[in-house]
Amino acid sequence: MSFENQTDFARQVADLNKYGQALNRCESVDEVVSMTLEAMSLLFDAADNTFVEVRNDDLQVVHSTNPALSVGEAPTSVARRAYESRTTETASGADARAATDTETTAALAVPATIVDEVTAVLVMRSTSRSEFDDTVVRPMEILASHAATAISNIRSRERLERARQDL
Repeated sequence: MSFENQTDFARQVADLNKYGQALNRCESVDEVVSMTLEAMSLLFDAADNTFVEVRNDDLQVVHSTNPALSVGEAPTSVARRAYESRTTETASGADARAATDTETTAALAVPATIVDEVTAVLVMRSTSRSEFDDTVVRPMEILASHAATAISNIRSRERLERARQDL
């Protein structure tokens, strides 16, 4: 890694950590979704991002900047594969597209995992890349980890609040 790249990498890690701290201050999953999509857009200069929430093995698009995807829809195949394999998945060509009429050339789906539970899948699509490399994959995995921690904490607080009310 060259000196110039080290500076960029250090700045990117610092920005990711700032987002991680902010995500852990979120009060709701909706806030986590908004902030995560903002981070994907700003840190990776990506305009086509989707947040898929996972609850009880049910995957559902909760927000997407892709006009071909609507809230409440089932996710695309690359997101489903990332959920099922619990690993980062990539796709190119037609398999990367959210709809057959898009110009998407590559897709990246990163599961947001805490322990063995996938809480969400972050999906980024590109019309200018043929694939996503480690300069995007690794930082996206860090962002997904931050989002998973934040969602897990929020869900734990919700469960505790319900238990307290049941007493």
